[in-house]
Amino acid sequence: MTAYITFSNIDIVINCLPETIQTTHIFDNKLLKKFSKPFTYIGIGRGETTNTSDLIQFVDKGDIKTAFLDVFEQEPLPKDSKIWENNRIIVTPHISGMLPHFRCDFLELFSKNLYNYCTHKELNSIVDYRKGY
Repeated sequence: MTAYITFSNIDIVINCLPETIQTTHIFDNKLLKKFSKPFTYIGIGRGETTNTSDLIQFVDKGDIKTAFLDVFEQEPLPKDSKIWENNRIIVTPHISGMLPHFRCDFLELFSKNLYNYCTHKELNSIVDYRKGY
């Protein structure tokens, strides 16, 4: 039996996925058509997780009412990209993660990990290279 998943009553989709083999182009025509329409799409993860041409088609059809994009498949975004021409796609300057408290939080994590490393204790927030994030 084939399962057909739909995401009804969704107003906003926020993609903050890392880029892995499993997530490359996960937001494509096949997945995007499962969301209720119209919805707002926010892309702040990795650019390769979104199939740009599929996303533009959904915006053009009105299935995505607005897309806020901080990351792209190709960076920098080419000058001739259709994204620049679309008034329902908002491009942000690739700084979505730069929050006022970011540096303090990062310094605290680094300091704790440095202490743990020096005292042979377990480190926090370690990247799992097998998973890709």
